[in-house]
Amino acid sequence: MKNTIVDITNNSSSPELARLADSDDWRVRRSVAESLSALAKVLAKLATDENSDACWTMAENLSALAEVLVALAMNEDSDVRRSVAGNSNTPVEALARLATDEDSDVRCAVAENPNASAEVLAKLSMDDDWLVRYAVAENPSTPAELLA
Repeated sequence: MKNTIVDITNNSSSPELARLADSDDWRVRRSVAESLSALAKVLAKLATDENSDACWTMAENLSALAEVLVALAMNEDSDVRRSVAGNSNTPVEALARLATDEDSDVRCAVAENPNASAEVLAKLSMDDDWLVRYAVAENPSTPAELLA
């Protein structure tokens, strides 16, 4: 069924994707959230979906608007926040806020994000979780002086 849904959303026009975003089936809404051809207003609507799978999938979408990602950075679901932290379009200010998240997976996603600021990466380089520190070391944007 998933392949059928993906085929439908990948081959649908923007008005059709808007209609599919209202589907009763959360799998259809999640598939719309994956679509790079979905209009920003459709993605913004999915950011408030009751199903967290649709929200975190939308948060990974590179077509998501910055203001939607900022709002999702405060979502109660850590999977949604992790997806926001990993999106290369997430604003630096939101990444700075997510760098202090209680969930180490969220902080790790920030540490992996090439748009994380040097200041955020410096803070994360001293994180209690070794996986976060490792992600900072692997990030190509990490300043050389942090690696010394």
